[in-house]
Amino acid sequence: MLESYQTQDTDVRLLTYQLLVDKFNKKYTNLNEAQKNLLREYINNLSNTNSLREFIDSEVTKVKSKLKSHLTRIDDKITKIKLSEAIKHTDTSIGGKLVKDSHVVALMRYYELIKELDNVHQNN
Repeated sequence: MLESYQTQDTDVRLLTYQLLVDKFNKKYTNLNEAQKNLLREYINNLSNTNSLREFIDSEVTKVKSKLKSHLTRIDDKITKIKLSEAIKHTDTSIGGKLVKDSHVVALMRYYELIKELDNVHQNN
């Protein structure tokens, strides 16, 4: 498939690329800025593992800090325990030489959790 794509003329390749980008953007319109930025970094630095690792590590540190700030505002005991466990689990995404897909997915989920917590605390 890649070989047939490379043999196409420039106009067809540009059109194909634009269709892929449009389809991607349509599918992921509900992502917040942090999630979009993570995907952008992941796509652009897939072959540059050091840069991607540094980015992931810095983002995990930010996420952990944001989750801890929400922890103090939660009254429900069960929710507090679950959030504490989620905070402890963030450390599994830091370190190591390779960034796995599971690290990126976990970080996307943490971003979603922060978004939900922001909404809850904003409404109270």
